Amino acid sequence: MCSIDYRLRYVPKFFIINYMFIPATASPDSITTTSESLFIWFDTHFSVIFQALLVFIVAYVAVRITRLLFGRILQKTLREDMFPTKTDRDRRLRTLNSITNAVISFIIWAVAFVMILNTLGVNTAPIIASAGILSVAIGFGAQSLVRDFVSGIFIIAENQYRVGDYVEIGAVKGTVKSVTMRTTVILDDDGSIFYIPNGSIVVTGNHTMNNNKVSIELTASTETPIDVLQKVINSTGTLQAESETMKDNIVEPLQFKRIKEIKSGIVVMRVSGRVKAGMQIAVKSDYYIHLQKALLKNKIALK
Repeated sequence: MCSIDYRLRYVPKFFIINYMFIPATASPDSITTTSESLFIWFDTHFSVIFQALLVFIVAYVAVRITRLLFGRILQKTLREDMFPTKTDRDRRLRTLNSITNAVISFIIWAVAFVMILNTLGVNTAPIIASAGILSVAIGFGAQSLVRDFVSGIFIIAENQYRVGDYVEIGAVKGTVKSVTMRTTVILDDDGSIFYIPNGSIVVTGNHTMNNNKVSIELTASTETPIDVLQKVINSTGTLQAESETMKDNIVEPLQFKRIKEIKSGIVVMRVSGRVKAGMQIAVKSDYYIHLQKALLKNKIALK
């Protein structure tokens, strides 16, 4: 028994547990036989377990290193002079990184899985053949899925939008949270998340890539003095453009442009300006706050 106890130090814990919980009524011969059979099993399968574990570790390290390598390649490839601002470049990098990381992980882990099965003695030839047949069947039966992937490739390659852009896709407006090969995830202004298949996207509006125009329609009674209201609108836009919180976001302050129409005792006016990419909603909301204060001060009511 002394030799057995000494050797137990080199046996995995689950083997030791099995040894410790052998019934007290078991004879010394049965204990010896059980322990020796465990050692024999471990010695027989040690190389197989070690190889499978080694493949897993190598695959994990390969995923980490390859992700880091591709990340640095993208950093070098996408130069700063290729984008109007640093923010645009960062968004492009995040989008491409998410795609490359997913593809790299899938390829490496798929290869590692097959290698582990081969190490364990599983014949992977039928599995690979079945996978080929299955892929053909999926190609015919899931054409919409293929269309989603192809559309996703063009969206990314053409840089139509990136993670962090404020976009309009169909009836959905919001910020792009992620772009994958199959779907685009949008977070709208109310906090709802929309998952849009790339193959279903026909028209996309990107409100972030360039400086954008902000337009506001205001309505007032025909009895309202338009010249006074025009001065209030223009002065509000000028003050907003000079404020500490908004001066860096406004390219051209919101100003009175024209009277759009007069109908049913109401005057419809167009106010517009230009802001930096992605700041339309913030500037418009801030303008409404300043305008409301100015209207109250001048005792002017809008419809």
